[in-house]
Amino acid sequence: MKIFCQRLIFYLFFTSIFYVPFAQTLPPGGMTNWEINGVEEIVTFALFDPKSPGIQLPPGLKFIPASAIRMPQVIEYLKEHPKYSDWAFSIIEITKQKGFIIDGRALEAKKDGAIGLWLAPVDASNLSEKIPAEAFNKIIKPSLDAALALGVWVPDKEYVAYMKSKGHYGEYGNVTMTMDSAGIYRGEIRLDNLVIKNTASPLKGEEKDPTAGTQLMFSAGSEVQSTIVLSGSGAVHRNCKAEWKMTGSHPLSKAVLVGPTYLTTYEKPLKGSLYKLK
Repeated sequence: MKIFCQRLIFYLFFTSIFYVPFAQTLPPGGMTNWEINGVEEIVTFALFDPKSPGIQLPPGLKFIPASAIRMPQVIEYLKEHPKYSDWAFSIIEITKQKGFIIDGRALEAKKDGAIGLWLAPVDASNLSEKIPAEAFNKIIKPSLDAALALGVWVPDKEYVAYMKSKGHYGEYGNVTMTMDSAGIYRGEIRLDNLVIKNTASPLKGEEKDPTAGTQLMFSAGSEVQSTIVLSGSGAVHRNCKAEWKMTGSHPLSKAVLVGPTYLTTYEKPLKGSLYKLK
């Protein structure tokens, strides 16, 4: 499951779906200990058809439609392409990190190995009707935002099996990220039915995100039984000149890329844990 929710602290800002108060520490009762440090990720945004075959949205969660996103690039795109207004907003990432550790076991990435993520922001407020009130009030309500993990691709089959044994979601995928001597990043996600290729050249200047809080990450399926809570702060964003190319039959390959590309790093480690909700 990767370093997912990390960048959401910055990006879900655009959805204006916030719970209060925002917790900055993990709630008690977590079943795992997850730490991600030294994060460096290339991030962009995409609109996808939520009715695509293979997309599973558990009851109690709602995708955020493109029409609700306040990102200027999305607003302008929809003016020219209103047929995509009901498509769902999502985030694509190719990320590397110095440490990705669950319960003391680290992912030992091979040279250039990275993790690929496809995350869709969701409104989790209707989970109040699906899970016990205590779990909703202590785990769901205090978090800043939430996302459904549509894809968490890790290039290590043994570690994917370990993640699943711990209740963390992950799939195998050949994911790489490199940076050349000119400072240009190149990333690739390669599955049987999807190939994503990216180049990104960070521009001068950076923006530090003062937001701190916890985020929820759910797995696709027939119902929500658990969630990952991630605590993060200290995000630093650099706009990039970038190119993305997606091919294949995977639902993501049919998505529409919209908005900027960022290089994002974190000044502090991300902390997370798995929580049972039922």
